[in-house]
Amino acid sequence: MTTSSGHLLDELPTGLSEQDAVAAIAAVARHVCTVRACGQPEAFRHVTVSAPHDIDAFVRQLPDSECTPDLLGLVWERLLADASRRSQGAHFTPKDGAERVVRLTFGDAAQFGAESQPEAVVRVWDPAAGGGAFLLAAARALAGSSNRTRGEIVSALYASDIDPVALRVCDTALFVWSNGEGRINTAECNALVDLPSSWPTDFSLIVGNPPFLGQLTSDTSRSSAVTAELKAEYGALVTGYVDQSALFVELGLRRLRAGGALGLLLPQSILGARDAAEVRRAAADRAQLTTLWVDHDGLFDASVDVLAVVMVARSAGQPAESTTRVAYGDRPPVDVATPPPRSWAPLLAAVQGVPIVARPRGRHTVGDIANVTAGFRQHFYGIADAIIEDSTAGAAPADEARGGARLVTSGLIDPLWNHWGQRGVKFAGRRWIAPLLMVNKVADPAVRAWFGDRLVPKILLASQTPVIEAVVDPDGALAPSVPVISVEPLEADRLWHLAAVLSAPTTSAVLLADAAGTGLSTTAVRVRARSIGEVALPAPSAQWDAAARAAEAAHRAWIDGDADAHGQCLFDLAVAMGHAYQSPPELVSWWMDKQRKRR
Repeated sequence: MTTSSGHLLDELPTGLSEQDAVAAIAAVARHVCTVRACGQPEAFRHVTVSAPHDIDAFVRQLPDSECTPDLLGLVWERLLADASRRSQGAHFTPKDGAERVVRLTFGDAAQFGAESQPEAVVRVWDPAAGGGAFLLAAARALAGSSNRTRGEIVSALYASDIDPVALRVCDTALFVWSNGEGRINTAECNALVDLPSSWPTDFSLIVGNPPFLGQLTSDTSRSSAVTAELKAEYGALVTGYVDQSALFVELGLRRLRAGGALGLLLPQSILGARDAAEVRRAAADRAQLTTLWVDHDGLFDASVDVLAVVMVARSAGQPAESTTRVAYGDRPPVDVATPPPRSWAPLLAAVQGVPIVARPRGRHTVGDIANVTAGFRQHFYGIADAIIEDSTAGAAPADEARGGARLVTSGLIDPLWNHWGQRGVKFAGRRWIAPLLMVNKVADPAVRAWFGDRLVPKILLASQTPVIEAVVDPDGALAPSVPVISVEPLEADRLWHLAAVLSAPTTSAVLLADAAGTGLSTTAVRVRARSIGEVALPAPSAQWDAAARAAEAAHRAWIDGDADAHGQCLFDLAVAMGHAYQSPPELVSWWMDKQRKRR
C-alpha cells in the first residue's frame, strides 16, 4: 500500500507491542496536526511513551501533502497486527469504497426518504467506526450539501467501536478535517449490546463496515457467553452460524428514523445465507432495500466478497418499492424486482446474468425419491490413512487395490463427466491421480460405515461451481469426498431421471438465485444437501423421459471418451428438461454457454 506521493506505508514497523503501537500512531497524529496547524490532538494528549525509532524516521520523511485526515486510518491499519484484525473481523475500508457507500446512502435518503430532514437535526453514526473512513466521507458529503461549518458538521457525527485506539484515530481524523473546530461524539463499546443511554435514539444516516465474524472458523467464532448476550438482545435473529455483521442491519434499523438511510458494507453471503434469513425478514418489515452495490475489484485483502446494502426506513403506511437498484462494480445499475426476504440472492444472480425463472411447484421433490447426504469434518479427516494410489487406473484394479472405492472430489466433477484418473487432485496434503479409498481400512467404525453405505448407485454433485455439476455412479463404485453430495435414489430405475433433474438448467438457475454470494467466489454456488432435497420434480412426461435417456447417453459418451457426442447429449438434455419444466428457451442458451466456457 502506498500513499499518493509514493511513500510506502509498508515500511512502517509491524509486530509492535500494544504500547509501542499506540505511541506510534500518537506520534503520527501529532505530526499531522502540527502540519495542518489545527492544535494538538486531545485524543492522544495522555500518551507520553516515545514512539519507536522507525516511526520517527517515517514522520521525518513524510511530505506535508501527505498529512491528510485519511492518513491516520491507513497508518493504524498497518500497525494493527494481522491476527488481531482477523479475530476482531476488522477490515479497513479504502477511501474510495467508503465514499461510494456514503454517496449511495445519502442519495437514497434524498430519493426514497418519506420526508426531508432539517439540516439542524441531521445526525450520522458509524457503529463500528474504526479509523473513520466512513465518517470522513460523510463529513465531506455534508459539507458539499449544506451551509453548516465544519465544526457544526463534526459535532453531529457519532462513532462507536470496541477498539479504543481506533476511536482515537477516528476522533483525530475528524478533528483534523474540521481544522480543529470540533470533535465527534465517541463511545468505546460493542454497539450491538452496549450503546450509551445518553446517545440519540434515532439517526438520519447510519453508515459503516461492521466486523465480519463468520462462525465457521475458530478465530472469529462467538463464545457461548457472547451468543447468550446477543440472544438476549436479538432473540431469534441470532442463529447458530449467522455472521455477526448481519446483526448490524437490525441494530441500524432500530436506530434509524423514518426516511433515514442505512448503508453498510457486508459479506455477500448475507443475501442468501439461511442463517441470515430472520435478519432479512425483520429488515423487510420496516425498511425498503433500495440499492445493492456489488464489489468485484476486491476492496479488502480479506478472502471475502463484499457488497453494499442500502435500506431506507419506511414511515407508517408508506408502501414498499417493488424494485431494487443493483450495480455490479462500475457497470450501470439496473432495476431488479425486489425478492422476498427468504433470499435476496436473486439480486446478485440477476446482475451476473443468471436468468430469473419461476420456481417449479411440483407435487414431489428430490428428497421424496432419494436419500440426499453429505459428509462432515470427520468424513474428510477420518479417511486420510486409508487412501492409496491406483496405479492401474483405467484397467482392472490390481490385487492390492481390490475393494477400494474411487474417491471423487468436487474438482473431478464436470456435468456428467468424471475426471478421476485423468485430472490430478490434492487430498490430505498429497497429490493424487487415481485415489482409491480402502473402505475396510478406515479406522473409525462410524466413518467406515458411512462410506460403506455410500457404495450404492447414486449421483454425485460438486460444490462451489458455476452451475450444478453431477456425475452418475450406476455401479456404486465411487466414494464422495467432502463436500461432494451423494444423491441415492430409493428406486434404482429412477437414477437417470434424477440425473436429468439435477443437471437441468432450471435447477441451476433456481439454486443460483437462491444461493448467489454464499460460495467461495461471487459466481460459484455452494450446493447444500437440504437445498438439493427441496428441488421440485417435474410432472411425469415424455420430455422428462427423453432427458433421462440423454443423461444416460452422456454417461456412455464419457466412457467412450467422445467429447463431441457428450456435448450433444448435454444439449438434448437441456432442451428436454426445458420442456419438462416449461422454462423459457433462453435458459438453455445460458446453460450451454456455461458448458462452452468450461470446455
